[in-house]
Amino acid sequence: MAEDQKERYIQYLAGQNQDLRLTGDAMKLVLEDFMAEMKELKDQMASMQSKHAYLENQLSEEHKLRKSA
Repeated sequence: MAEDQKERYIQYLAGQNQDLRLTGDAMKLVLEDFMAEMKELKDQMASMQSKHAYLENQLSEEHKLRKSA
C-alpha cells in the first residue's frame, strides 16, 4: 500500500472513530435526559398514588359515617 493510501486510510479511520465517539456522546446525553424525565414521572406517579390512597380512605370513612347515620 502506498504511503498516500495509508495516510488516507488512517484519516478515514480517524474520522470514523470521531463519528462513533460523537454518536456515543450524543446517546449518553439523550439517555441522561430520558432518565431525568423518567425520575420526574416516577415522582409524579408516587405523588398521585399517595393522593389516590388518601382520597380512597376519605371516601371509605365517609361511606362508613353515612352508613352508621
